[in-house]
Amino acid sequence: MTRITGTVVDISGRPADGILTVSAPALRHDAAGNVVDRIRVDIGISGGAIATHSLDPGPAKLVLDTGGGWQEFEVVIPDVATIDLYDLVSQYVTHDPPVVSEVAELVRRAEEAADRAEQGGGGGGSLVEDPPGSGLYSPSSAGLTEDPANPGLYLI
Repeated sequence: MTRITGTVVDISGRPADGILTVSAPALRHDAAGNVVDRIRVDIGISGGAIATHSLDPGPAKLVLDTGGGWQEFEVVIPDVATIDLYDLVSQYVTHDPPVVSEVAELVRRAEEAADRAEQGGGGGGSLVEDPPGSGLYSPSSAGLTEDPANPGLYLI
């Protein structure tokens, strides 16, 4: 049996009150061959402290419900005496590095464009009245490249 430990606080360090609900996501067997059903077990959180409660190791669904809202986690409770709640949950929280990488690439490209513009190398294009006297302007072809994904927009 495993006991989940840890202290739950808000972002300013104030202890949280709430409930940690734990259940098996599906019927399964425990180490002794007993059937573990999907009945929820509510573990109290008071003054930030998670109440002592032993849990069967294996697949589990955790719901952390405090005054700040609730979050669900699908985890596998390890066969250890105790595990810290954050250490358990953090193994199953995924971050999306491609978004960070894409943003970093866009920042890099914007900085390069700004550098070119500061150095006068922004492509050399200009706006030309087309047709003359109409009050309508379009980019000249000198040094500007139309963005194939966005017709009518030009790359620097």
